[in-house]
Amino acid sequence: MPPIISVIIPVYNAEKYLDKCLSSVCAQTFQALDIIVIDDGSTDSSGKIADTFAQRDPRIRVFHTENRGHYLARGTAIAEAHKAGSSYIGFVDSDDTIVPEMYEVMYQRAVDTGADIVECGFFQDYPDHTTVWRPAEGVRDTTAALCELFRGRSRDFFWNKLWRISCFDGFSFPDAQAYADISVSYRIYSKARIFAGIVQPLYHYRQVSDSIVHKNDMRLLRLWQYNREKYMYILTEMRSRIGPDVYAEIENSQLSRCVYAIGKNWVWWLNHTPQEQELYRDELYAMSSFICTYTPVFGRSGWSFAFRLTCLLARFPNRVSLRISYLLEKVLLAFRKRRYY
Repeated sequence: MPPIISVIIPVYNAEKYLDKCLSSVCAQTFQALDIIVIDDGSTDSSGKIADTFAQRDPRIRVFHTENRGHYLARGTAIAEAHKAGSSYIGFVDSDDTIVPEMYEVMYQRAVDTGADIVECGFFQDYPDHTTVWRPAEGVRDTTAALCELFRGRSRDFFWNKLWRISCFDGFSFPDAQAYADISVSYRIYSKARIFAGIVQPLYHYRQVSDSIVHKNDMRLLRLWQYNREKYMYILTEMRSRIGPDVYAEIENSQLSRCVYAIGKNWVWWLNHTPQEQELYRDELYAMSSFICTYTPVFGRSGWSFAFRLTCLLARFPNRVSLRISYLLEKVLLAFRKRRYY
């Protein structure tokens, strides 16, 4: 009998967390799993840890590849899931864990509702505290699910969902190191038919300071580019599908995410090497052009001071505005122990 769910775990230098991650997946009350571990060129003991688990649990398959990034690793694993004959796909990040009944609960909801995508709540585990995020309970069609995603009531993350494997037909992950979930999720949502939300938190999302999304470098350009793509999708595809009030809400929400991404880049631009600054200078002008085109000089009503100041400073893609942003970040960190961005 083929497995029902393939659980995909990309791994890169995760030896500190991988044992707990794999243990939580192997302990699932839902047994019909195909557990695919992609060792993405790890230079620590991650590959050996995965191989040891595979020797104990025949459901685990380990693939050792060169380092290509976890998005391309996911693509490799999806191809293997197709070969295995799985009906659904789940994703788990190698530094996270899942509660024992996660896939049993999500699979049952998929069967009961016919959903192509099932989303659950999750715990955000910080070193000193834990918070909980929950989606709305219930079943939605494509347009309603997209609106929930653009409102932030559904999340771009791949790992708090169970996906029907056909969602990935004709789809390939981008060659990216960070933030591609922003660019990918809504595109898959737009092709799916039925969505279900489970308010119960079933996934533990570990917050670690050395993860890719907490690093500030030229990968921040991806954060800006992907949010701009999503904003343009809303402008071109969503206006005719929903009422004006909902459209105004999601347009404003996504525009603010674009401003946030631009602000992050503005603050950190001077930390990059002169060579990087010169290589990506066109992106600086593209951010400025976007701000001039889509935002008022001092931002929109209801936006934070940081967003409003970004709308002003980003109109001037020069070292003066970049220096002001950089210094403001330093001042706030020195005196208030918090970041401007």
